[in-house]
This record gives sequence, C-alpha cells and structure tokens, in this order.
Amino acid sequence: NAQYQTTSGGFQLGNPQSGFELFGAQTGFRNQGGVEYAVGLVNGSNRMYDDNSQKDFYASAGYKFGGYGVSGSREELTELKATDNYIDNSVSIGGFGYIGRSRSPLMGEVRFNRWGLRADISIQKLNVYGAYVHGADAMMSRRSRQKSNGYFIEGDYVILPWIIALVRYDQVLLGQPMVQMGGGSGMLMPSEVALFSASAGPTPVYHTMAGDILPNKRLVPALVFAIRANITLTLEGIFPTGQMDPSMLGNLEMQKRGRIGLKFYF
Repeated sequence: NAQYQTTSGGFQLGNPQSGFELFGAQTGFRNQGGVEYAVGLVNGSNRMYDDNSQKDFYASAGYKFGGYGVSGSREELTELKATDNYIDNSVSIGGFGYIGRSRSPLMGEVRFNRWGLRADISIQKLNVYGAYVHGADAMMSRRSRQKSNGYFIEGDYVILPWIIALVRYDQVLLGQPMVQMGGGSGMLMPSEVALFSASAGPTPVYHTMAGDILPNKRLVPALVFAIRANITLTLEGIFPTGQMDPSMLGNLEMQKRGRIGLKFYF
C-alpha cells in the first residue's frame, strides 16, 4: 500500500529517505503500553541524490493500551517468561502525516501530503493491524490536484513459534484530477501516464489512469518460516481483485503470481 504513485516517478511513502529523526517512548500505567512519538526532516528525494532544495517533514504519534511496555519495564524483572513470550494482548492506535515536494519527469514540481491513521490489535496468537492513508498531490505545471485514498488490513496468526500464517487485503483509489484556481488542464495526456500500485512487496504491478476513478485491490496470503534465529523463508501469493493492468491484455490470471523469499539477518 505504501508503494503507490499518483504521478510517474513521483513520491512513494515506502521509499527510504536520507535525514534525521527525533523519537521517544514512555511506558504507561501499571507498567503496560504507553506513548510513542516521532518527528523527522528528510532530504525530500526518492533517489540517491537530492533533486530540490526543499526538505520534507513528517510526524507520528500513538498510544498502546495494555501489553508490554513500549519502552520496556519500569520495574526490575526477576524472572523472564520462558514460553509464549510473543503473546502481547494489547490495542494500539495512532496517526501520522508527511508533507513534501518531489519532481516528476512529466509533471515537474509536485507538492504533496499524506495523512493517515493506524490500529493494531493483539489477542493471544492473533495480531490484526491496518492503516488508512489520504493523499493530495498538486501538479504545479498543470495547476491540477490529484487526491488518493488507500488502506490495508492484515491478520497474522502464530501456528507455531517458528511458523506464522498471514493474509492481507489492500486497496488504493485515485480520484479524478481536479483543476485548481488559475486555469490549466487537470486531465492527463496519453504520454503523461500516472503510475500507481498497492504493492505487497518491492516489485509492484503498475496500472494506468486517464482521468477516471481507478481502484486497485489485492489479496495476499503468505506463510513465514523462521528456519533459524536470523533466517526466514516466506511463501507468498498475490491475487489482484480490482482493476486489471491494461498491458496484461485483460487477462486477470496473468497478474496472479507467487513468490518465495529467503532472508538472512546479520
């Protein structure tokens, strides 16, 4: 869901940025949950180099009710829990925002913002969490504004301490471009194709938009095996359920795919 773009080569919330962050956390009442917060300033480019002189700003805050303390225990523990220590019965809620500028190869300078809410619920071996993101991108050269809405919800279940089953559903919806005050066309030319994706991973399937409302929906089931403490094996399937990629010649089956991933952590 963090991989969608409203303009070709434009901003993606999931891309890494160079910058700095101030963050903090404080365990709450009865040595449980607590508050977390962060503010940051980043270079404002999705590339290795900076493409403008402005910086981007973001902030987030949330509160956790119950469960383990967000900054650890305030009390000295005499004995650690030996089994089922991954169980963290709790509810977390929070919000976040991002404001910045980017440069699109086709649109020039784009001023954008992203605002969202998140929630996380853990009950025994089940963890359900999700987020909603609203965005607005102003294409300065065409004096038009593109709004977007995206969300995802995922459920993880611990079958065994080293086997986790999960399923995720995500959707991105782009609204029709609106002309701003001052004139200019809000519609995209054929050569000005807007790309976006609600990618489940680093390899998104891009879709095209020509002024219409165009949803993208996906269902992603997976199994994760913790082979060793620092090695995981992931089996993942991706099943589009919304608008098809026109480059696939209208064949939805061609967009269904599976993926196997092996990760090493050092």
